[in-house]
Amino acid sequence: MSSQLAIFSHIAIDAVRLPGSKGIAETVGGAGAYAAVGAALASTGGGDPLLVAGVGETQRSFFEKWCCDRGIASGALFRVPYSVPITLVEYRDEQNRREIPLLGLKHFEDATPLPNRVTDAQFDDVTYAFVFHDEDPEFWRQMRDWSERAGVKVGWELSLDACKSSKLAAVKDISSGCEVIFLNLEESELLLGTHDEEQISKAFSEFETTVVLHDASQPVRVWSHGEYFEVPVVRGINAIDPTGGGNSFCGAILERLKTGDDLRVAVEYGCAVAAFVVSVRGVPVNDSENVKCIRAMRATLTQ
Repeated sequence: MSSQLAIFSHIAIDAVRLPGSKGIAETVGGAGAYAAVGAALASTGGGDPLLVAGVGETQRSFFEKWCCDRGIASGALFRVPYSVPITLVEYRDEQNRREIPLLGLKHFEDATPLPNRVTDAQFDDVTYAFVFHDEDPEFWRQMRDWSERAGVKVGWELSLDACKSSKLAAVKDISSGCEVIFLNLEESELLLGTHDEEQISKAFSEFETTVVLHDASQPVRVWSHGEYFEVPVVRGINAIDPTGGGNSFCGAILERLKTGDDLRVAVEYGCAVAAFVVSVRGVPVNDSENVKCIRAMRATLTQ
């Protein structure tokens, strides 16, 4: 039986300003684009990841080809007014950035992917889902109703808006219904209200789910139902474009979990995919050379 990972997040046009740069480069981006590419690059041919995202009607053929070139299923793209979201992405440094939706929040909300924006038939083979979102209760009511009804395991990458100490109780409640949650070091400190390593570790060990904490230069830390382990990041990478590293990391992990890998192996693939994605400009295609490079990177983590 085939199995598929659904990616519930925006595809966008990113207007990117990198640290120290005065210029802006426009490219296809968005958390959904990078998570789907990360999943496709980590796939072993067990079903193309399904991108659930809104696109403008005149853009459909472009994004269908864009997905095809990257091994992503495009059948769940749905129509939104005018265009995909256009986002100004301004980096303060490699890890921290500011994002501004240039078409306004209402347009961004219209493009927010939810299961009821496409037909149920699109999800016949879906067993895992990636979500990049805040803690909005209505969004999660709909997502939880669908995932429980469909028997789908959810991986949640927290958006920065969800990472406030005042939202910790809501995050813990939502995460209890997820298979795994992902966040970076800055987000964890904002969510837990502390920089203390021991307090962070204690807090995440008490979550009722798997917590994956990643940082660009430090080992990935994982708390999972009483177990704790670390996975090193790939060294010696020339990170020329930090956009999408975290999203692709999460997508790759969920893709490997979907195929039956254990959690440590899945995180290794996530580290390798993220390292590759930030070492190239833009969103890479899913070809044999890129996949070969990722497998070589992953092999360095097991030696």
